[in-house]
Amino acid sequence: MVLVERNAVKGGGAAVTPTGRGITVINAAATQTTIRDNTVSRCRSSSGGGIWVGVGSGTATLTGNTVSENYAHYYNSSFGGGIYMEITSGTATLASNTLRANSAGYYPRGGGLYAKITGGSGSLNLTGNTVIANTVSSGEGSAGCEGGGIYFTGAHTSSGVYVYPTLTMVGNTVSNNVASSTSVNSYPKGGGVYIYGSQYARLTAMLEDNAISGNRSYGPGSIVPTGGGLSASGTELTMTLLRNLFIGNESYAGGGVYALSLLNYFFFQSGQSRHQLFSPARLVHQATVSQSQPLPPC
Repeated sequence: MVLVERNAVKGGGAAVTPTGRGITVINAAATQTTIRDNTVSRCRSSSGGGIWVGVGSGTATLTGNTVSENYAHYYNSSFGGGIYMEITSGTATLASNTLRANSAGYYPRGGGLYAKITGGSGSLNLTGNTVIANTVSSGEGSAGCEGGGIYFTGAHTSSGVYVYPTLTMVGNTVSNNVASSTSVNSYPKGGGVYIYGSQYARLTAMLEDNAISGNRSYGPGSIVPTGGGLSASGTELTMTLLRNLFIGNESYAGGGVYALSLLNYFFFQSGQSRHQLFSPARLVHQATVSQSQPLPPC
């Protein structure tokens, strides 16, 4: 068991890594990791500027932490300005945390949180978190710019071997996050949340009772940014949106929600979408929508 509790880390590392992140736990063997009631601010790393957590087949729980003004930057991959999580086949839970004003730059993914499932049937549960004013931004010559607030992905480790990642988001507030780029090689996606299922990832996502507002995804004139509030894509992705509130998000395609895939199933139930800029929602390719109810007019 690993317990990290009631620490305050500012502007450096917590004696576990020289790379600059605040707290690092590599949980390859431990059955349970708990990180709670810590304050981590103004730390910097290539990934996981504030907190870096590796979960093997056990569990990791992060509760009551405040992670703010941390930064991830590396020349070809800057993942998780606030928190980076890599899960093999275990379960990670984030509850009642505040991720505020974290950022990632240059090939950036996940300004507030980056989470990746790499094997088996790993899962991530997000409950009652506040994810606010986080950013991913890429400049000239940089590609990739996804998940201003949250980035979640399932990524296979070898060709032909499927993974079955699961994301559950309940009662979170995701607001005023930004995915932006000045590069013509970069396509900003998911100002608030970006969900990506790579090849051989049969990803399932459930979003329920979340408030997703004031997020933006934008880039230069030749770029088509997607999903101001939420952007999702994957070959085999099943996504359910239940009683979520999308207000005042902005992007060229899918101001509120954008979904792209070949073999997807999307379920929209009892949600509200108001005052999105540009197109409120867009589903493309062979996406299938079922059990839908009309949304109030924007």
